Amino acid sequence: MDAGDFLSASSKHGEFKAEFVMRGLGDLEYDAVAIGERDLQLGRSKLLELAEKYSVPLVCANLIDADTKELLVDPYVIVHRGKKSLFGLFGDQVRIGIFGVVSDKYITPVSKPGEPPVRATNPVEAAKAAIERLQEEGCDVIIALTHVSVPEAGRIAALGGLTALVMGHSQSYLRDPRFDNGAVVVQGGREGRYIGDVMIEVNGAGEVASIEGEVVPLDKTLKSDPHFTNLINEYKKALEAQAFAPKVTKDVGENVYVGKTTCGRCHQDQLEQWEGTTHATAFSTLEEAGSHFDPECVGCHVTGYGRGNGFRDARSTPSMANVQCEQCHGPGLAHFRVQSSDGKIGSEEKGFLGPVAASVCTECHKDDHDPDFDFDVKVQAVMH
Repeated sequence: MDAGDFLSASSKHGEFKAEFVMRGLGDLEYDAVAIGERDLQLGRSKLLELAEKYSVPLVCANLIDADTKELLVDPYVIVHRGKKSLFGLFGDQVRIGIFGVVSDKYITPVSKPGEPPVRATNPVEAAKAAIERLQEEGCDVIIALTHVSVPEAGRIAALGGLTALVMGHSQSYLRDPRFDNGAVVVQGGREGRYIGDVMIEVNGAGEVASIEGEVVPLDKTLKSDPHFTNLINEYKKALEAQAFAPKVTKDVGENVYVGKTTCGRCHQDQLEQWEGTTHATAFSTLEEAGSHFDPECVGCHVTGYGRGNGFRDARSTPSMANVQCEQCHGPGLAHFRVQSSDGKIGSEEKGFLGPVAASVCTECHKDDHDPDFDFDVKVQAVMH
């Protein structure tokens, strides 16, 4: 199951990536996928088209066409899993009802050109109706996929009748599941870096006997699946053909980069020290992984990505590859002009490049990308 925001289609690259994400969800045979506001950036028509194409079961009990008031997708699904156990004997399969809701605070009635707008009704009221309907359907287990705020999730749990509540939207994760009004509450983080694994035991009477779970990090200790490795490699290869490079702007303002060679004319010792750091080979790590055309990755491995005359792609701006001096200290043209002319060209104020703050480093060395980053420790490796 997924609680929504599995896409981020606010750009041409995001729209392109959406097809591969939906293929992956279909291949994984998800039972239910809720819809978040970022998924709708793709446009309702394209979202529904890809869901049908790849058999992705979208569910949302309160997302409606703003004009017709009809639900955009099915409010819930009912799946059958396992066997009920009574005195060691197996009975009927367990009926599991799964519904989704999205906060009306997140959905704006804005649509792609030519498409009818969508809106969300009250998620708590929709959740109450969905729970009652699934109870009438005889479901042994009822699961809510909630793409809502924490207070709204609490109000949904307070309705009762839920076995599990999966939280979305905030992109944080619960290291250990918690319980709210008898329902286990889980949240699996962002970017598919964690998987929430919940085990629900149901007895022969259809009653939930026990619940336990954990959040599992998808780290290097897990082996890659060949099928999805091939899908990811296909995506990376397709990115090269698309070349989603930032647009070239004629007016670069003060974002003019001179490159490491020019910096090294005066700062030879610092350049030599930099050449011994991992910053100097940052782009090659992307090339080895085949991700050097992925705009979601490139920015932290080059200099001035998408700014002024900074890095655009490996073909047109190879001199701006790797994390060079100016990625940390800022564009250097004004500084170079002042220093190389003994202060005759430009101003000392604009040409001043001060010390690098920790906030500059943590733009890339952050959360899941570098969870153990300690500025005071790591800065020693690049100090010059």
